[in-house]
Amino acid sequence: MKKKLIVLLQQQISLLRQLIKLQSMRTLTQVILSKIGTDASPHDLAPDELGCAETVTTVKREHDGITPVMIGTWSLYVYMEHPANGWERIEEPEEECIVISPTGLGKKGTNGHVGFVIRLNGELVIVSNDSRTGKFLQNFSINRWLSYFGALGYPTFYYRKKK
Repeated sequence: MKKKLIVLLQQQISLLRQLIKLQSMRTLTQVILSKIGTDASPHDLAPDELGCAETVTTVKREHDGITPVMIGTWSLYVYMEHPANGWERIEEPEEECIVISPTGLGKKGTNGHVGFVIRLNGELVIVSNDSRTGKFLQNFSINRWLSYFGALGYPTFYYRKKK
């Protein structure tokens, strides 16, 4: 019985390694594109109207298998600012980076937001959770994000995984 259990555990470990290898073969942009138009965070740890951080971390976790799922932009911001987590802040948006305007840094009583920057039709655009529908959509240009969240007093930060 003990030997059978050990063999089963070894088989599971082997399957998990294969799954991680397959996941890492898809680019982050491919994962993002596959989720557009869906509820990319179907577990609804946060309500859809506040689900942007959960959506971004769920998509990132699907890509890398290790990103923790978080439900707040402030928590995600703190996580990305910590050097040990492997993120670096960059000055300008680039493909596959995370863009964030964290709740708590803008006008009192408003919510921040987080999304991914991807390239569509040669242009950098932002894909994020749509608070009205709970769907993951291409819903901002860089300029529209800066204008909208800037008017609410939010700073905007861009992060990429350290190279």
